[in-house]
Amino acid sequence: MKFGKQLAQLEESFPAPWRGTMLKYAPLKDRIKKCSHPESETCKKDDCDHGFFRELEDEVDRINRLFETIASATLQANRSLSPPGGCPCFPFLGKKKIKLSNGMTMEATPEMVAQYSRLCIDYARANAIALRKIIKKHDKHCHSRKGKDLLVKLWTDQTGRFSFLHSPLLIELAAVEITALESREGPVEVATPCNRTGSDLSSTPTPTPCVEASTPQADKSYMKIEDLRCPICLDIPFKPISLACSHIFCEDCLFKSCGKGRTLGTTRAILNTISHGAQCPECRQTDVFAKSVILSETTKMLQARHPDYWAERAAEVERYQQELRQIYEKKKENAMRGLRGFHPSYLIYS
Repeated sequence: MKFGKQLAQLEESFPAPWRGTMLKYAPLKDRIKKCSHPESETCKKDDCDHGFFRELEDEVDRINRLFETIASATLQANRSLSPPGGCPCFPFLGKKKIKLSNGMTMEATPEMVAQYSRLCIDYARANAIALRKIIKKHDKHCHSRKGKDLLVKLWTDQTGRFSFLHSPLLIELAAVEITALESREGPVEVATPCNRTGSDLSSTPTPTPCVEASTPQADKSYMKIEDLRCPICLDIPFKPISLACSHIFCEDCLFKSCGKGRTLGTTRAILNTISHGAQCPECRQTDVFAKSVILSETTKMLQARHPDYWAERAAEVERYQQELRQIYEKKKENAMRGLRGFHPSYLIYS
């Protein structure tokens, strides 16, 4: 079956918020076929250069807005399942319905949250495959590299306009799905191999918790959330943080790598003190800390799956922070000792 028909069939299987919102693959393909000079080395016709890519970027923006709306609402619905403070005595304080789009709402139940998490991931995956294939068709027909350059631009973008390609929301949604399934069915087997071809949509609606890889070179495979590793310590990320470039690190590993390892404070406060020129330890992109995301749902899932490891890392971090507090207390004490006997009048009469 051709890809266009596969995409159309998959779109029909999605519920109302997604139906009719996939990438307009067939119209874009027809537009490519209308290119009047496919034999030239570089396609310079305005209708192809500007019209096709303008229409494609409009499509990507539309897809991304819908993905972010429903993904954010799904995560919000998941948080509403846990009453404030984690106390089960006040379940009425949690929201029962979450607004999606076009006036539609979603019931905040564990089953619905798990279903929407999987659908969000499948929606992002299908559109990412469609985007890559239509760009490849354009470059092949027009003998151009402009489509490939655009794909690299989309994958390295940090503005949030193309979140469905490499957003931390994908990791969070996978964690929510796993947690919801395990709460009903027990441990979920996540070692099932993911679809390695990246071009067949026939197996897209599966319960396997997988997310899109975070580089253009690796987008033909889907990373299993259980395989997450911090690139610095090469271990399971402890309190994981995702930078704007989508690379994920342990909280303490990340802070030490950018010179904030001896800083005390909340995670968000420390992130806000990191300069815009600081580089990602993995890809060396700059200005990636301002829009970083604290992966709270992934943290809960990893902590539940690896309690011994989590307790060991937590104790290690606590010891290190206790040592820092003692150092700061000594510095404060020495500074106060130096001020004893000081009087403001010394500044006037000295």
